[in-house]
Amino acid sequence: MSLVILTNKEIEEKFEYRWPRLCLDRRFWEIPKIVNRNPYKLWNEVKFDRSNYNALGHLEGKQGIYTFVVKPRDLFTKHHTYIVYVGETQNLNGRFKKYFSYANSNHPSDQKKRRMVLVWADYLYFQYYETNFSTKQERRDAEYDLIDSIVPPINDDFRSQILDAYKKALSF
Repeated sequence: MSLVILTNKEIEEKFEYRWPRLCLDRRFWEIPKIVNRNPYKLWNEVKFDRSNYNALGHLEGKQGIYTFVVKPRDLFTKHHTYIVYVGETQNLNGRFKKYFSYANSNHPSDQKKRRMVLVWADYLYFQYYETNFSTKQERRDAEYDLIDSIVPPINDDFRSQILDAYKKALSF
């Protein structure tokens, strides 16, 4: 089976890319998590657009956990957001900048991120917090704590076998 690479216009117009499936199961929220060590007040946010390309220069070489969220403008409350992707990195600035290249990527493994940055461009925000984990595995564990709790539609991998099977069954 080969992956068809769509044009940017086709991605932006494809109706089903605006309907990511939502998976909520409070049992996954109740499992103790590494990420709970970070009080929410430590999360920072920057709008994902070209004008902010250099906004995270102060984070060059700083590790952290990040999410991409979509946020409607002038709707409901200022806190109404939807987490579409969770990641971890050893360089928050470099990782933020990397996402700008996905809009023009033809690499098969980049296509979900490409759709994210194209379809949600006007509503996409990068939220992050710096970590000081001593190993990459600790950072990955914190990332998977969030992924398994939130089940973001752009993420492909889950630590939980139940969630992995659920997502595959629904063909996210």
